[in-house]
Amino acid sequence: MWHIFLFLVLALLAAAAFFQVEAFLSVLYLVVLVYVLSRLWARQSMRALVFGRRIPQRLFWGEHITGEVWLENKSRLPIAWLDVHESLPVALASGESPHEVVSLLGHERHTITYRLVCRKRGVYTIGPSTVRLGDLFGLVPARVVGGDVDELVVYPRVVPLTQLGLPAHAPFVGMKNRVPLLHDPSRFVGVRPYAEGDPPRQIHWPASAHLDELMVKTFEPTIARETLLVLDVDLARYAHGQRYTAIELAVTATASMAVHLVQKEQQAVGLLAHGIDGLRQSRELFWLPVQSGHGHLVHMLEYLARIQPAEDVSVLPHVRRAIARLSWGATIVLATGDADMDVLSHVATWQRQGFHVVLVMVRPGLSVREARRTTDILGVPLYVVWDEHMFALGGVHKP
Repeated sequence: MWHIFLFLVLALLAAAAFFQVEAFLSVLYLVVLVYVLSRLWARQSMRALVFGRRIPQRLFWGEHITGEVWLENKSRLPIAWLDVHESLPVALASGESPHEVVSLLGHERHTITYRLVCRKRGVYTIGPSTVRLGDLFGLVPARVVGGDVDELVVYPRVVPLTQLGLPAHAPFVGMKNRVPLLHDPSRFVGVRPYAEGDPPRQIHWPASAHLDELMVKTFEPTIARETLLVLDVDLARYAHGQRYTAIELAVTATASMAVHLVQKEQQAVGLLAHGIDGLRQSRELFWLPVQSGHGHLVHMLEYLARIQPAEDVSVLPHVRRAIARLSWGATIVLATGDADMDVLSHVATWQRQGFHVVLVMVRPGLSVREARRTTDILGVPLYVVWDEHMFALGGVHKP
C-alpha cells in the first residue's frame, strides 16, 4: 500500500505546482499527517501487543487437549487488526492450523483455541505463532512478529499385557526358585521352629507365645525382584514392509511392561535402549538404572516417547555395562524384531551370568522357529507380539 501513498504524494505535489492551487497542498498535508499518524499508531500497537501460548508439555497417547494462543493489548489505543497463525504438527492437528484475523480495543484480551489429538508418540514442536500487525488504513506495511516454540512430548501407548499376548505375572515378576536365594517379605507363607542363626527380626512373636516355642516366619523364596527392560530399535532387526509399525509395537510392549511392573507388581525396573533422540536429534543411549516409584516410571515413559529407530543402533553391545549393576538373579526382558544368532548368543551369555532372561519378538517372521528351538534348549521364555489391528484398538492407560 505504501507505493500507492507515494504515488498520491507525488501527484498532489505535481498538481499543486502546475495549477498553483493551495487546496492541493492542504490535501497533501492531510495525507502526510494520516501517514505519520498511521506509522505512530502501528509502532505503538507493536509495543502494546503481548501474546503467548498455553499448552501442556507432557501428554499421554490418545489424549484430546485444547491449546490456546492469547493476545493482549496493553495500551489504551485500539489495535486495528491482527492476522494470527499458529503452526501445529500435522501428526497431532485435528484440523487446519488456527488462522484468525482480530482487532483489539484498549486493554482487551483475546484467546484463540484449537484441538490436538495425541495419536502418535514422539517429540513435537508447537509454534511459532506468527502475528501480522498493521494500521487502520493499510498505509504502513504489516509487521510480522514470531513467537516462541514449545516442545510437546507424547508418551507411548500403554495397554494391558494380555492384549499383547504377554503374561500378566511370571516370568516378568519374581519367580519361584527351589534354592532360597532371596526372601521376599511380601510373600509370607507360614512359620517354623527357630533354628540357630535365624535373624531375630524374623521371629513371629504371636505364634511363639501361642505355641510356647520360638517360631520364625517363612517366606516364599524368589529370584531378585528387579527387571531391566532392553528395547532394540535397530532397523536391521525388523523385517521390511511394516518395520516402523513393528517398532512402535515394540515400544508399546516395553512401556506396557514398565507400567505393569512398577504399578501392579511394585517392582524396581530399569530401561536400556539405543537410538535417535527425537528431542536432541542425535544418537543417544537411553539408560535408566533399576529403580521403583511413579517418578521413575514417568522418566521411563519420556525416554520411550523420545527414542526413534535408525540404522546401526543395536542396543546389545551396551547391555554389559547395564547388567553390571543388576542383582544376581534379576530379570532381563529384551524386546526386538528378529532374533538372529547374535541376539541368541547374548541371551545365552546373560543366562550363564545368573540372570533370568525373557525374549519378546515383534513380528519376527520365519526366524521365530529357529529362535524358539534355541530358547527351548536354553530354557528362555519366548513371546511373539504382533497384531495387525493393534493400533486400531481403543483404550488409554495413564500411569
